[in-house]
Amino acid sequence: MRPLTFWISAVSASLVLSGVLALSFHFLALSAVQPAGRLWMLSVWTLGVMMICFGLAGFTAAFSPPGVREVAEQGSVTAAIEARREASRSHAASPFYNFAGWTTVTGILLLVIYFIVWLRSGG
Repeated sequence: MRPLTFWISAVSASLVLSGVLALSFHFLALSAVQPAGRLWMLSVWTLGVMMICFGLAGFTAAFSPPGVREVAEQGSVTAAIEARREASRSHAASPFYNFAGWTTVTGILLLVIYFIVWLRSGG
C-alpha cells in the first residue's frame, strides 16, 4: 500500500467508524446512569484498543518460526527458513504499510479522537 493511501484511509476510517458508532448504537435506549456521550466515548476507546491489539498481533506473525507445513514442503528447517527469507526479499513490501500497520494506526487515531472529545467535554 502506498503511504499516502495508507494515511488517508486510516484517518477516514477512524472518523467514519466513530461517526457510525455514534449514529448506529442507541445509547439512550440503554437507560444507563452515564450520559450517552460517555457511553459513546467508552465504545470508541474500546474499539481503538481492540484494533491496536489486533494490529500488533498481526505484526508478530512476521517473527513467528516456520510451521510444520513449511518445513515439510521444503524438506528441512534450514530450507524453510531460507525460503521464507527469499520470499520476504522478493516481496520487498514495507513491514509497516500493510493491514497490520493500518489496523494499529486506525486504532491509535480512534484513541486520539477519544482524547480530543474527553478534553473538550471537561475531562
